[in-house]
Amino acid sequence: MFALLVASPSGGTRAAPAPATGASVAAVSGSRSLDLRLPAGLATSPTQVQAPAQSDPQSGSANATPAPLAARTSVGAGGAAAGGDPGVEDDEAREADGVATLRAGGLLARFGPQKLAYTSLIHADLDRNGAVAQWGAGDDLRVRGFGVSADAVQGFGHLLGADRADYRINGVIVERDLALAGVDRARVLGGWVTGAAKADGAHQRSGDAWSLACDAEMVERRARVHVEYAGSELDPQRAATDSAAHAKAGQAYRTRFELHAAPSDPHPWVLGSEFSSVSAQFGSLANPALATDRVGAKTFATIDFGELSLDLRWDTRRDNPAADPGRAATRSNSTRVAATWSPTFSVVPAYIGHPSYKLAAAVGDTRDRRTDAAVAHPPVRTMSVSLQTEFAHPGWLWGVRTKGARAPGALDAPVAAGLETVALDLYGDMHGADELPLKPVVSWQRRRDLGTGTTSRRLRTTLVTSPYALAEDLSADFDLGYQRRIRSDGAIDEHAARLAGKLRWTVDRPTRANSGVAVEVSGRLVVGGDAGAGFADDVQFMVSLSTLGVDGR
Repeated sequence: MFALLVASPSGGTRAAPAPATGASVAAVSGSRSLDLRLPAGLATSPTQVQAPAQSDPQSGSANATPAPLAARTSVGAGGAAAGGDPGVEDDEAREADGVATLRAGGLLARFGPQKLAYTSLIHADLDRNGAVAQWGAGDDLRVRGFGVSADAVQGFGHLLGADRADYRINGVIVERDLALAGVDRARVLGGWVTGAAKADGAHQRSGDAWSLACDAEMVERRARVHVEYAGSELDPQRAATDSAAHAKAGQAYRTRFELHAAPSDPHPWVLGSEFSSVSAQFGSLANPALATDRVGAKTFATIDFGELSLDLRWDTRRDNPAADPGRAATRSNSTRVAATWSPTFSVVPAYIGHPSYKLAAAVGDTRDRRTDAAVAHPPVRTMSVSLQTEFAHPGWLWGVRTKGARAPGALDAPVAAGLETVALDLYGDMHGADELPLKPVVSWQRRRDLGTGTTSRRLRTTLVTSPYALAEDLSADFDLGYQRRIRSDGAIDEHAARLAGKLRWTVDRPTRANSGVAVEVSGRLVVGGDAGAGFADDVQFMVSLSTLGVDGR
């Protein structure tokens, strides 16, 4: 057992105690971190923790940046890629990320930054530092307990009144498979979380939240139903010196139905709808970005014709459905159409790659339900269009994505007149390179305030690798990033650089008779500009000792 002492850029020295189990872990981080997000599928290091922007319970995340087209799953595959049911992922789908592990019979414990692979109304599946213990009682019952923590996590604006907060969460997840007549697959999934969050060393909240969900698949697994009900008991926001007030109870529920094409259908398709309702009092510290006081519904359809696939979605939602005078009462509608074309022929040279194209367009409007919208408050319209082109080879791919949008908001205007956004992304993925599988990304964005003409520009460059072998029993990966932000009025002039990496040494390979042993060293360094403008230095360092199973995990 051991602990590491690392100097934090905020001053002082902190100790990272070793856990009370057989695996030893130590980690220390600074007070702030830099967000260098990539397009989905080209993710950054798991040491970074960030909640999504305030999200709709139907979508689960506000991050709409697409994955590379070649990495997408067919609409006939079902599951998360096709809009499948939330819940616990299969163990086989989890990546061997080198997190410290300890096995003892049917018990598996994992230590370090990791995801729970559990998504619900009360829990957003983010990378968090902590310990997770899993126990399986046969093939039908699985139980997991966890204790996780994170510092300076974004997304707590509506829960604490501050965008960043530190929190500690404990919980239990229970999953039980059911055998029902006429049902191909059924399960019950329950979760309970409890914890506390604190922002700026002053305001804090604590509370509990629980969820009970049921999934069922029928008609040769073509008809799929997901039903979830959740409740919470969250203390009112208060200063640290205030006495605890009475907790307020809230509730939320979500239902989802999907109908999939038959496996023999030459054109796979999916039809579905979802309805959700989240009360104003509902809140979970493990899912702080969930939009509350909202009722929403959506309908979606996807079909794959082979070379051409189509995706159609229609969403409607009401905020403040009870029309409380103290809050905005709005109704929003949006329609999105996307088409992806992967032709069998190519008009470009073979060395450029086989092309795929995706065109997506969306339009929506938001209006105040308590006024004569045609006279007093005309609806606010949102429009966006994007084009993504990708060229794929057997061992690598590259692509470009452009997007233009007009949406509500302001940079510096006293009255929001809207924002005009233009963005360009260049990305690559050398997934077939065993020596050095690089994933470069260059992103540029320009926003303009339609009221004042002020512009804001942002440039991000990142270079990430998948784990690759340096020598026998020695592997590594790294993550480099740079960001630059400038505003035309001089109010913002920020830059930051990031370096993160892991080095893993398999000391003793596992066998059928004995577990193996691995040592991993990982770290992250962020060098920022003006701390008052939002970026500051950050340091993380961790050493872990793990036992390995025969599958290398």
